[in-house]
Amino acid sequence: MKQAEGSTQAALELAREELAKLEEEVREPASEAYAAGDKKAFERLDRQLKQLEALQEDFEKLMRRWRTLGRGRTGKVAGREREAKPPRPRRGDLLPEREHVFPMLEALKAAGGSAKMQDVIRAVGHAVRGKLSASDRNKLEGGQPRWANRLQWVRQYMVHAGLLASDSPRGTWTITEEGLRELEAGDLERTWALVAEAHKHSGRR
Repeated sequence: MKQAEGSTQAALELAREELAKLEEEVREPASEAYAAGDKKAFERLDRQLKQLEALQEDFEKLMRRWRTLGRGRTGKVAGREREAKPPRPRRGDLLPEREHVFPMLEALKAAGGSAKMQDVIRAVGHAVRGKLSASDRNKLEGGQPRWANRLQWVRQYMVHAGLLASDSPRGTWTITEEGLRELEAGDLERTWALVAEAHKHSGRR
């Protein structure tokens, strides 16, 4: 029984890692399509990404149910074993996307409200450099660091939330009045909740 449980746990962990890899594989070409102004390709890949995110949420629920089932059968001994070697969290070694929000707003405000994408990426990278892990700094196939790729996705979420302008010239990012108000308020919890909610509903339009 223990051997079967171990095999199932290993299979679930492997499947979770594959889902995370697949998400990264979709993120990169989507970012490239967005940067190139290919709206049709970006929207198609963005839909795929949302589907993957929903699948990952369902999978995490399955993982939690499995671990609860294991604790119920094996008691404290199994619990101690899991504490000694906990499962790797999904992208847990990456800087949370929310940590990019205020540095991005601050960079745009400092630039007068609008700046070229690469200038913003550079400024944000300087602001969060002490928080980036080795995984964040790893370069994707296109040569871009993973954290910079994720930053571009956060920017799109912030556009959905109205914190950044949706009609800026290609390659230029612009803060809105709403973005300035959120930065002034300084409440990251509230701001990220707005961003996450707007991103969640953007796929339903």
